[in-house]
Amino acid sequence: MITRLNNRTLLKLSGDDAQSFLQGQFSNDIDALEEGLVQLNAYCQHQGKIIALLWVMKQGKDFYLSFPNDLANIVIQRLTMFKMMSEVTITDVTDEIIQQISREKSFVIFVLWGKFANQKTALIDEKKHCILTASHPSPFSAYRGFFGCRHFSKINEILTKKGGEIINW
Repeated sequence: MITRLNNRTLLKLSGDDAQSFLQGQFSNDIDALEEGLVQLNAYCQHQGKIIALLWVMKQGKDFYLSFPNDLANIVIQRLTMFKMMSEVTITDVTDEIIQQISREKSFVIFVLWGKFANQKTALIDEKKHCILTASHPSPFSAYRGFFGCRHFSKINEILTKKGGEIINW
């Protein structure tokens, strides 16, 4: 299993009103979202300006929102502001998911690109898993270590040694 940690935040929205609350917040029909599927949504200001594009996933009565980490404060602030009378709990589960993967899986290749992702190393059991780190591949920082890191080749080398199938990148 390969887990790529981008600069993303994962929020869990739970509670009796989670579905109806999100239905009024996002651009797509949350009521039509089926469990196990992912839906791309826009979170907009009242004038229609997009604040964030986020992936929404449903699991049971809970909803998970995945979006760029640099938008976390504004998204959490606005969701919290509008949930006043709703029975909804908003929880950042990003670190929890990383720890769960590290704890429950026997071997994972974690690819951590960028300063934010590199800070997640502390959440991962380095004795069980492989961690590859580099600078973020954006044009502003790729020259600081992403170019030449050979992560894709290294992943295939590791998979071959472990008896797994290589990935045709």
